Amino acid sequence: MNTNFTRVLNVSLRGLTLAAKFGMLAFMAVSMSPADVGHYGLLTAAIGWTMYLVGWEFYTFSIREIIAQGPGHVRAIVRNQAALYAVTYLIISPIIVLVFFTDTLPARYGYWFAALLVLEHLGLEAGRVLVALSRPLLSSVVLFLRGGAWCLVAIAAMLALPQLRNLDFVLASWTAGSAVGLLLSLRTLLRLTGQTGANSINWRWIVKGLSVALPLMIASLSLRGVFTIDRVWIELIGGAEVLGAYVLFIGVATAILSFVDAGIVDFAYPRIVLAARSGKSEEFRTEMRRLAATVAGAVVFLSTVCWFGFVFFLEFLPNPVYQQNMGLLAPIVLAIALYGISSVPHLALYAHNYDGTIVASHLVAAAIFIAVIYTLNPVIGISSIPLALNVVFGVILVWKSAVCVHLFGRLTVDRD
Repeated sequence: MNTNFTRVLNVSLRGLTLAAKFGMLAFMAVSMSPADVGHYGLLTAAIGWTMYLVGWEFYTFSIREIIAQGPGHVRAIVRNQAALYAVTYLIISPIIVLVFFTDTLPARYGYWFAALLVLEHLGLEAGRVLVALSRPLLSSVVLFLRGGAWCLVAIAAMLALPQLRNLDFVLASWTAGSAVGLLLSLRTLLRLTGQTGANSINWRWIVKGLSVALPLMIASLSLRGVFTIDRVWIELIGGAEVLGAYVLFIGVATAILSFVDAGIVDFAYPRIVLAARSGKSEEFRTEMRRLAATVAGAVVFLSTVCWFGFVFFLEFLPNPVYQQNMGLLAPIVLAIALYGISSVPHLALYAHNYDGTIVASHLVAAAIFIAVIYTLNPVIGISSIPLALNVVFGVILVWKSAVCVHLFGRLTVDRD
């Protein structure tokens, strides 16, 4: 299939997925209470954070291995990962039960949380393998099933049957869509891969992978923690209704990241990592220059569209809490834009195993996030949270970019 056509189709599928997600959020905002929207966002963030915890960020090791070794070793690698995840789920299950038993998260949603955690985590890992196998289009098809198709079906059902307009039905629909997406992912991987690796679990290889992945897991948990703590803090400061407005704003803004990943990063990722692993410095530099230009242009364009489109959409929301908190939208969009641009130096550092820089920048940024909120919350209240997000992603962008400049300088010296 033509590469340009594949890219367009890939972006279109991601766009349809995002439109469906936005449609779900918009429908919830119009027909359900802001508190339900807020709880939906809180559960989504908690599931996302826990996925990083159970996944160990092991893909940062295994995906590089898949790219280097080829499709024949995928099944052995995936089997080893599955063994690690099975042990992790057994260990973490009592902690999850305790969180819901103590009502730290709403106890009535505990069963949905458990089901979605497993299905979304395994589906995410399968999608990453598809990208590593240079099948981003297939990955987007699966993502649409997991994140878009169920939204469209659920909205249609709730339009036809008003009694279904509740958070339990939304979570049930999400669970069904995630299960279908995972099954298709597994079937596709079985078709694309062969079996040339060992049939037994290679625990030594797993331990080696953990030594690489653990620092990155700490970094990711720190960064993802920001996207969980912000929601918890918003609810503590402003209540469930303000949380609903915040969830709607940031849910739309993060569409920028999904478009950038789908149309740009997913296509460049395997080539950049392979060029770095093969020592092809000039090819790596060329790919990185192309990536930087396209990501920057896309982020600026999408941020502008996001802002103006959402300002127009707000006029149709019946609950005034969304209009009353409109001031949060601009800094949220700017923060997500900074995060999107930082994916460029991040990928360069990841490809060259600069894991220490990634870990340090994320840990420091998370600490700064908490410090900024504690300092500014008594002065500017809720606005301190999107401001803290801007500081966090600004620090990460500058830090990674500075190290990336040093990396490029070293590659130039090596080439000469």
